Amino acid sequence: MRKLLLSAVLSLPLLASAGPVNLLINGSFEDTSAQAGIQGIASGTWQNFLSLPGWTSNANGIEVRHNVSGTAQDGNNFVELDTTRNSVAMQSLSTIAGAMYDLSFYFAARPGTGGMASDTNNISVFWNGVELGLITGVSANKHNWLRYNFSVLGTGGNDSLEFRAAGTSDSYGGSLDNVSLAVPEPGSIALVLGGLLAAGAARRRQARKA
Repeated sequence: MRKLLLSAVLSLPLLASAGPVNLLINGSFEDTSAQAGIQGIASGTWQNFLSLPGWTSNANGIEVRHNVSGTAQDGNNFVELDTTRNSVAMQSLSTIAGAMYDLSFYFAARPGTGGMASDTNNISVFWNGVELGLITGVSANKHNWLRYNFSVLGTGGNDSLEFRAAGTSDSYGGSLDNVSLAVPEPGSIALVLGGLLAAGAARRRQARKA
């Protein structure tokens, strides 16, 4: 029993330092092809895709940009969902029923759109068809990436995450990058485990005294 407790205590720093695992596929939109390996696009270019590894869209597609009208928050690519008109990016994934997940992503208004319609950069985020929030931003001369966080509940089935362009459909829209869906930080689990181990040790000391 002592060896088991020692092993658990020694593992706590490893659990606390481990980062959350992203359950989404291609969360930073770096991969643009189903071919083996990471298939990107050239710097200074952009392309419109009906689907990407992990992501699907409607007929208007997902616009992937590499150092065009801004720079990525993570990696080389970011996406814009107002292509020829307002579009969507969707991903389905399996979850555990009743489990809470941490959803995060980065958003930035497209540079140089300050003189356009005030809602041109708006996007909405949905979980299982329910809107979590409307994301808005003010344009500047470069991307000002901001992180957004939501907690979502798993149903135990194929849950859906969806981003939709929600502003004026004018082929100019907000930028999206570095999307992540993860279980809560392992550090919080380690703290709980540490408390349980300490309580168990205290009970054993009391039993020995008795």
